[in-house]
Amino acid sequence: MTRAGQQLTPQAQADRDSFEAGFKDRGCTCFRNPPCGYCTDPGNPRNQEEHDACWEPEGLRDTIEALNTLNSWVRSSSGKRHGVTKAIYFFKNTAIKHAYQAGMIEATRKVKVLVKCRDCSGSGRYEDWSGHKFDHCRACSSTGTAELRFIESTICGHHWHTPWLKWPIASIRPDSAEPWHATDWKPNQPGRDMPLDDAVRLINQVEEYFTERPTRWSGEFGLCDDYNYRLDLGRVPALCQFCGDDDVREHGYHCSRGLIEWSAKVCHHCKAALGDTAVFDLMPVPLNLITPEIRRWILRHARECPGKDDRVQNLLSTLKPLTTLNHH
Repeated sequence: MTRAGQQLTPQAQADRDSFEAGFKDRGCTCFRNPPCGYCTDPGNPRNQEEHDACWEPEGLRDTIEALNTLNSWVRSSSGKRHGVTKAIYFFKNTAIKHAYQAGMIEATRKVKVLVKCRDCSGSGRYEDWSGHKFDHCRACSSTGTAELRFIESTICGHHWHTPWLKWPIASIRPDSAEPWHATDWKPNQPGRDMPLDDAVRLINQVEEYFTERPTRWSGEFGLCDDYNYRLDLGRVPALCQFCGDDDVREHGYHCSRGLIEWSAKVCHHCKAALGDTAVFDLMPVPLNLITPEIRRWILRHARECPGKDDRVQNLLSTLKPLTTLNHH
């Protein structure tokens, strides 16, 4: 027996497997000695169907695992290039809310950690952008250290740390009378690098599971959208992107097409013939770097981020023959 849109919890699945192994060739024996072990076994599908605690949303646990991996990746040298950090943190808070509704949050507690003050770099003396030094640092009261506070939640065996003021569920904040627990955990620890295609596969999994999207917010230069980020495809092979010449030691370009960006080389002759502006405008999209997972990401973001400029339509036109070919 199954429930639409739900799956058994790991413990319930283990009970089901044990039941099927132990009672595979047996049935109810209540006519001899009721109630029998077959009917009362916690892995019996009929018993599990009646208990909500045996079920969880289908796919949520796998999506949380994907987010846990991405949560580390965005702090790595490869993950920092893409501007996706705020989007991942948004989906992390979204997962916390879904896990709460499904009863999958195992524990929460308030934790605090002492770190070097970022404003004065631990000196106790603030230095502004112009190099002027002050005898006092208001951020840390000249102590050189700052106390950061987080909500530590345990979900699917993972310990996630959310800044106290950004915890998404007011109804399950740890009691205000509860003390702040000191912890050996430190924020901003180095993350685990991962190939871009592997990361995008997990991003697709997360963004396709959750329907929620970040709310736009007002920044210094207008509305900002944490979901409207770009993917950096990296470097294309060190050949001129126009003529294929390998003499490209001096002329490197970082190009973009609205949703993606990449680094490429151009030889001296093509640079002189085209000029810098035309090089940027005519630089071919590196289709060899656009994998099926990246193409899937591009098509979704082009559909959901209408604010992108005309270069997105040009990019989609470039991808259309490939999409049609893959479809057939």
